[in-house]
Amino acid sequence: LYLLPVMAAASLFGLRTGLFAGIASSIAYNFFFLPPTGTLTINNPENVISILVLLGIAFVTSQLTSRVRAQADIAAASARTNAALAGFLRQLTSLNEPVALARAICEEVGRLFDVRTVILVAEDPGLAVQAANGADYR
Repeated sequence: LYLLPVMAAASLFGLRTGLFAGIASSIAYNFFFLPPTGTLTINNPENVISILVLLGIAFVTSQLTSRVRAQADIAAASARTNAALAGFLRQLTSLNEPVALARAICEEVGRLFDVRTVILVAEDPGLAVQAANGADYR
């Protein structure tokens, strides 16, 4: 029962909130369950050790839960990136003409980085624009 609010706070809001919940739970444990109840005084030295152990467990649990949350966020971002790359690859494999392929690459890179892109190809007198995503180059 003591660790549930700590784990919930750490997984939803991060390490600091989990630690705060651990401290609040330790204070509530002292106030409601340790004699003399209804006060924050501790008469028995064993109870000091139990509160310190509970705080230590709260710290470790908060840290582990926040790490799991961070890893889940990284995995979700990676999944979104992989899905976008798979869609772009699917689009590229459906194109047969080099000009259409170059145009698709220019549009995607321009959209991702919010820039104008140009693909140049070598010709006899120099370079020629094969594809671009800006209106100035067409």
